[in-house]
Amino acid sequence: MEKSDLAGNAVTFLHDEDYLNAFQTPHITADTWLNVTNRQGYALNGDWGFAIDPFDTGFRQRWFEYGADTVPRAHDWNPYQAETCTLPGVWNLFAPELFHFEGGVWFARQIDDIRTAPDNRLILHIGAANYCARVFVGGRFIGRHLGGSTPFSVDISDHVQGRTMVLIHVENHRQPDRLPSHHFDWLHYGGLHRDIALYDLPAEHIRDVFARLDGDDVVVDVDTTAGLSFAQVDIPALNLSAEVPLTGGQGQLRVAAKPRLWSPDDPFLHDVTVTAGTDTLHDRIGFRHIETSGNRVLINGQPTFLKGVCVHEDDAETGRVTSPEDIRRRFRHARELGANFLRLAHYPHHTDVARIADEEGLMLWAEIPAYWSIRFDDPGTRADAQNQLAELVRRDRNRASVILWGLANETADTPPRNAFLADLAALARRLDPSRPLAAACLFNQDTLTMQDRLAQVIDVVGINQYFGWYDDNINDLRRILDQYDLNKPLVISETGCDVLAGDQGPADAANSEAFGVRYYQNQIATVEGHDAVAGFVPWLLYDFRSARRQNGAQRGWNRKGLIADDKTTYKQVFHTLRDFYARLNETEG
Repeated sequence: MEKSDLAGNAVTFLHDEDYLNAFQTPHITADTWLNVTNRQGYALNGDWGFAIDPFDTGFRQRWFEYGADTVPRAHDWNPYQAETCTLPGVWNLFAPELFHFEGGVWFARQIDDIRTAPDNRLILHIGAANYCARVFVGGRFIGRHLGGSTPFSVDISDHVQGRTMVLIHVENHRQPDRLPSHHFDWLHYGGLHRDIALYDLPAEHIRDVFARLDGDDVVVDVDTTAGLSFAQVDIPALNLSAEVPLTGGQGQLRVAAKPRLWSPDDPFLHDVTVTAGTDTLHDRIGFRHIETSGNRVLINGQPTFLKGVCVHEDDAETGRVTSPEDIRRRFRHARELGANFLRLAHYPHHTDVARIADEEGLMLWAEIPAYWSIRFDDPGTRADAQNQLAELVRRDRNRASVILWGLANETADTPPRNAFLADLAALARRLDPSRPLAAACLFNQDTLTMQDRLAQVIDVVGINQYFGWYDDNINDLRRILDQYDLNKPLVISETGCDVLAGDQGPADAANSEAFGVRYYQNQIATVEGHDAVAGFVPWLLYDFRSARRQNGAQRGWNRKGLIADDKTTYKQVFHTLRDFYARLNETEG
């Protein structure tokens, strides 16, 4: 055992409580994020070694330091001879005893140096790791990333020689200084739950491209490494081929153009190709205008009622892990409902969600988990929130389907909260001036008025209300709507009640199918045709897991879905909502 300087009879790895200090920095942030859209990477999905580590033994014993032939005999884990799991994955579903495990898990895999030229850079890109990920390559600590739902990239070129071991430690401790905090309403999955890949890039390469409409101009921002002096932008459908000068690796193209506009009825996507040096980035991007005017949301200048539904990223068999097939099923159900809009609750969803929504013409509200009570006065929490927002915006700002950035959900109106979210709003507008901002605000439950000061900062005001479920008097909803006097769109961003699929109890029996139908009939009768309402977004499409939901009807599930957790069984409330949206579609038509 390693001797300790603490005392003659002490052992370092048992008695050193400062063992994590060396693994707090460097931070992996949005500053090193790489746009990997349509890039050909080397997938690292598949078998990885893993071990749970509730006591952080891996840091104490420094599991990451050893080669295949040098792992000490007495070490408590050998990453070269480990039990395996399949990634992307969540450890909650690896084994029954891990279902509620919250702590640290090590993942290990050997990689090869795939560089095709000696000066190329090797970038490790991780789609998401919940919540704190520490990356080790070739025995060296590379950095730490916070945030459970956003992608991150890190250059590992200097640490890969031939066949090299990669270890990633992921921990999902619930803490009040994180986003979400230690108290929230969905299952706290842990793991590497999105794609992992290596990218072999030229030493001088494209980091990001952001294309959008600004008035009558098409604007393309190009961000490259500093050694490049110009980039080429090609958009064939606009007959556009132009050279962009770069200063410090950055440049902007602005040209007057009249592109065919993306809309839910015509989701047209333009091929956009940027070339710089020997590197090329290609994307398919929709150009459209999104703005607000008074209490209406305008898509390409046309008032558009948001016929929506909320959705969590959860599956009975795969947890937070999703697939294009699962996403398309989600969208097929939304279309069948008559929806044109989804709120992606309450964290960034998989990157394919917005990409497929672009193709299918669905509109999205994308948000970060500034949810309920968090430490708004903590500088570390603020930095975490700003980084999560930056990673989300940079990842999805080329997606026409994303029409709203969501800043927060049901947060109490306090001075620290207001300063925190004002800073987030300013950051979102700096990174993307082309989209409105939204949040689910709190109304005054005594006066039934919108007094939340966050409403002054954002562009679209959401309210989560459950009159007829948590609050008995449905007439109070009408009072809120009648008294709403902000000159901004108001969206019912959540509403619903727990319904057990197949429960044939009477309409006054909670959790029955008939109760749910009556609930939604009362909601619809109140909001239909009311001038204050710009959108209606029920909570939610599918039942989902939530450890805090433990009554006899719930048993670990939130049962407010319009469809049961099998994603097959429709509840009667689905048809009630579908009929409402069908009437709205007829009126709009």
